[in-house]
Parts: sequence; structure tokens; C-alpha cells
Amino acid sequence: MANTSGTSHVYVGTAARIPGALGGIFRQTVGSDQWELLKKGLPERMDVQAITIHPTDPSLIYAGSQNGPYRSRDGGESWEKLPFPDEGLEVWSILMHPRDPRITAAARPERSPSCFVRETEISTRA
Repeated sequence: MANTSGTSHVYVGTAARIPGALGGIFRQTVGSDQWELLKKGLPERMDVQAITIHPTDPSLIYAGSQNGPYRSRDGGESWEKLPFPDEGLEVWSILMHPRDPRITAAARPERSPSCFVRETEISTRA
């Protein structure tokens, strides 16, 4: 699915490692000089280690954090915490299979990759 809106965004994840720093996911519309902090569905304090955008659907975005993996289906407007085998899993990278992006892998610092999950399986868990 191509980006039919014609609007492109840049996403940046930050980690608040020093007092007073702001951590989270920020989005900027290409051509703008303003950054927007994305909050809906995300914890108040979030250290983001990874952001991965679906290769054919730019509205589908994954983020890895100290609180585990999150997903947005609407270009970052809202987020949901993904159910994952290890509750509290710190996610440092999220990769998608090059021929089947429904297969994602998340890795944490100790092991890589630590979990493979098919996107259709994530969607049906609740």
C-alpha cells in the first residue's frame, strides 16, 4: 500500500537519560520545522530504542522501548502496547522480514533476536 496522502513524516525516538530530558517519539512532517511529541497510548516516560515503519504501509509503525514493543496503525496518532511473550521485555531493535513484513522480530540487549512473532498473531491476541 503506497502513501496516497502525499504527506511524509520523519520519526525520532529519544531516551531521557538525564534529569529534565524529554524522552518519547517525535514526528515531523517533511518540509516543516516543527516536531510533535506523540503521546496517545504511550507511557508518560518512554525511552525509545527502535522505530520501524512498515515497508508498504507508512501508517503502520513499531516502536521498541524499555517498556516493550508498541504499534501505531494510524501514522503515530495513537499507540498500543503489544502483547509479547516476555512481559516487561526491553526492546532494542525491531526488524521485518524482507519478503513478508507480517513477520517481525524484536531483540533485546542480551540476545538477538529474542522473539519472532507473525503480525497476524499479534493482531488476534488480546
